[in-house]
Amino acid sequence: MRQAHKHPWRFFPAATNPYASFGSKVGFLLALAYTTLYAFIFSISLVSLGQASLARKLIGLLVLSVLPLTIGFVVGVLGSYVIGGFTGTLIGWIFTHFRGRLSPPRAGLIGFTVCLTLILVVHSILFGVYAVDLTNADTQRIYLLHVGVPSCIYLMAGGIGSSVLYRRQTRVSGKATN
Repeated sequence: MRQAHKHPWRFFPAATNPYASFGSKVGFLLALAYTTLYAFIFSISLVSLGQASLARKLIGLLVLSVLPLTIGFVVGVLGSYVIGGFTGTLIGWIFTHFRGRLSPPRAGLIGFTVCLTLILVVHSILFGVYAVDLTNADTQRIYLLHVGVPSCIYLMAGGIGSSVLYRRQTRVSGKATN
């Protein structure tokens, strides 16, 4: 009897649920990339461009990157991991109700709509609890970097990921019926 290959992504939740596993992977990887890029850009903006040597500037960059990377990983990456799993489960539940009646573009539209709905719910809660003044320039920048850009990435990942996942699932189910 052949032993199943242990996939390196087995540490993701609900490995038996392909939708939750896929959503968690996508959320984890995209948030990790965004957090790393954000932390390094933030650190570069703080590093003095004075007379220090290149080695000191690089050490300063690494030291300044530790805190944003840590906070970003704990809040952003792990949060995206959970949100991605929840979104994947929700999209998978919708796909099972429309099996055979969808096309990849419609599956992408469903993913985009689910993500947009969740974003609107979160924004409604955010603006209902906190009186956010978006007329202030500093608040606009903070909102853009911490909420706006991640929301756009989430929308794109939901649409594209749903289409890809639906194609993958229909290909697997097509092979199973043949």
